[in-house]
Amino acid sequence: MEKKALREAKKIEKEQKDFEKKQKAFDKRQNKILSSEKSISKIKTKISNEERNLIKIKEKFEQKKSKGKLSSTEIEKENIKISKRQIKINKLDGDLDKTEEKLHKMRD
Repeated sequence: MEKKALREAKKIEKEQKDFEKKQKAFDKRQNKILSSEKSISKIKTKISNEERNLIKIKEKFEQKKSKGKLSSTEIEKENIKISKRQIKINKLDGDLDKTEEKLHKMRD
């Protein structure tokens, strides 16, 4: 009778440990999902800000260009500045795609 009770106690203890282990893994996974969602939100905000900045830079450039106040070196500098912004936006888009794919994999 005692052996049976002892086996039952061990079985219950093992089940409890298994449950706690699964619960911990679930919580960890949920935290990773939340973290990825926050990252996605931050990246989208950065992209939005960069796009707005790019539009402002282009508008200022076009205004100066239309007034004829820019030398060829200044025009080249402005084009480089615009290109750098576009490259940064493209990089952020790539980061966003990777993060969204990671999140999608975590949810499956």
